[in-house]
Amino acid sequence: MVDETANIIDACSLSDTFPEIPECMISRLQYVKHFESQLKHWDVIFVHGDEGYGLTNTLAQFVMSHRNTCFSYFANDLDQFLYNEELILNSLGKQMAFYINPDNFNSDTGLSFSN
Repeated sequence: MVDETANIIDACSLSDTFPEIPECMISRLQYVKHFESQLKHWDVIFVHGDEGYGLTNTLAQFVMSHRNTCFSYFANDLDQFLYNEELILNSLGKQMAFYINPDNFNSDTGLSFSN
């Protein structure tokens, strides 16, 4: 029997901490556009907000709209394990390896191999 399900591999799917997206999500397109405009002037932007205002979903929407060129790592104060340096480097490393060499990407290890 052949498994006919296909998984799309992109930076979102390779992020170990990408949040689960609810079926009904409030569009935060105006914030996504604002972040995009800020990135024309700055290499990095830092976004901080109080819990419960939709910041995680807003940032997830930004990442999804740039899923082939944006690397993400989501962490919060509730889970200190997420601040583990090895976990952070592994998650971001997989995304970067895929970006650099998507045709030879090994989804099990996150490594790219040149031919």
